[in-house]
Amino acid sequence: TFRQPRVFPAMTVLENVLVAVEQVQLVSGWRRFLPGGRAALAAEQAHDLLLFCGLEQVADQMAGSLPLLDQRRLELARALAIRPRLLLMDDPGEGIDSVGQQLLARLLVSVRQRGITLVLTAAGTGPLSSACDRVVAIRRESAFTAGAGLSPQHAE
Repeated sequence: TFRQPRVFPAMTVLENVLVAVEQVQLVSGWRRFLPGGRAALAAEQAHDLLLFCGLEQVADQMAGSLPLLDQRRLELARALAIRPRLLLMDDPGEGIDSVGQQLLARLLVSVRQRGITLVLTAAGTGPLSSACDRVVAIRRESAFTAGAGLSPQHAE
């Protein structure tokens, strides 16, 4: 869940991502036969994910010391390590100010540009709706859809 970040607080940001990379890593070809080949590939993939998520500057910091926005970006980096086609995110903007939500929205647009489908839930609308193709609001068992990047209030 993205509502309550679940990071390994006593591990560095890089180590958090390495855990995810190493769990799903399927090393093929000649690299797996070289000493350290698997570890080198995992480190390379983890660094790429940190760069993509904007966390390269904090790679050596303890994950538990990160502000909430960075913990959410760390969770996203770990999720991307498994190369998903679909990500379900429960209220990823909860507790983050509007500037942070705008940064997160830009990151989510970049995730979508990689061909990954995102499904977000949210208690309300905000800057994250700009990362969406469609917004569906459910109120009292009624659903309606607003257009690209619009908030459900525009559909009323």
